Amino acid sequence: ATLVVANKAEATASLIDLASGEVVATLPTENGPHEVGISPDGRLALFTNYGQREAPGRTLTLIDIPEARVEKTIDLGPHERPHGVEWIDGMRAAVTVEDSRALAIVDVTRGSVTAVIGTDQDISHMVALDAARQRAYVTSIGSRSVPIIDRAAGKRQRNLPTPDAAEGVAVPPGGQQFWVTNRAAYTHNVIERESFEVLAELPAAGFPIRATATPAG
Repeated sequence: ATLVVANKAEATASLIDLASGEVVATLPTENGPHEVGISPDGRLALFTNYGQREAPGRTLTLIDIPEARVEKTIDLGPHERPHGVEWIDGMRAAVTVEDSRALAIVDVTRGSVTAVIGTDQDISHMVALDAARQRAYVTSIGSRSVPIIDRAAGKRQRNLPTPDAAEGVAVPPGGQQFWVTNRAAYTHNVIERESFEVLAELPAAGFPIRATATPAG
C-alpha cells in the first residue's frame, strides 16, 4: 500500500504510505526522473533519469520499496534520455531511449543493457508490453507513429502511423486491442492487435499524454 512518486525538479523519489498519507521516505535519484515502473512482485521501483534540457540523462535508479533505500544506479552507456519503462519479468525491463531512437532491454539484476532494438523514429517516448504476443508498442511523438517491436526476434516489426503526437499507450489485459493517446490531435485511438486496424478514434477533452488500463480491462 505504497504510492511511488518521481519528483523531476528535485531529482528524488517519494514513498507515500496510502493508509496514513505520510511520506515514508524521500530518496535520491539522478537528474530528471520522469517515469517509474514497479516490478511484478511490488518490491522494486525503477526510475528513468531523463536529465535536464542541457544535460541528457543516461541512468536508471532502482529503489527497494519495503526497505526504503536506493538499491543501485544502472548506467545505460551511450544511450541517453531514458523515458518510458515497463518490467518484462522480475529481472528485466524495457526502457525507451529517445536519443538512440530505440528500445533498450535492461537486465536489472546485473545492471546492464542486454539488447537495443531500433525504432528509427523520433522521440520514442512511452512503451507498453503485449506479453501474449511478445511485442512492445512504442509511441514516437516526433514521427507520429507507433513502432511495433517483436521482442522475440529483437527487431521492429512495422511502424503504425498515428495522428499528431502519439504519446500514451496501454494494453488492457485479456483484450484484443491496445490504446494510444494522441496529445496534439486531442484523441484516443483503439487499435486491434492483429490487423492493426483502428477500431475507433475517440475525442479527448484535453491534452491526453498517458493511458493505463485497470486490472479488469
